[in-house]
Amino acid sequence: MSGQLMSRTQSRRDALWTLAPGEALRLTVGPGPRQLRVVEGWLWLTTEGTRDQPAEDVWLLPGEPMELP
Repeated sequence: MSGQLMSRTQSRRDALWTLAPGEALRLTVGPGPRQLRVVEGWLWLTTEGTRDQPAEDVWLLPGEPMELP
């Protein structure tokens, strides 16, 4: 499988990351909410947890958005 592509398109400047299979990347979000959308491949995303709300694993397929607070 080719590397996964992630795209953030909430601002004027689009950002596109290419990840190799098995590669990890930590995104710092802000200021303000952003939307993450997979362009190709699939993405395993783990949200940041808190004491009151545990971390959550999410699988994204091409075209599926994920709101990042």
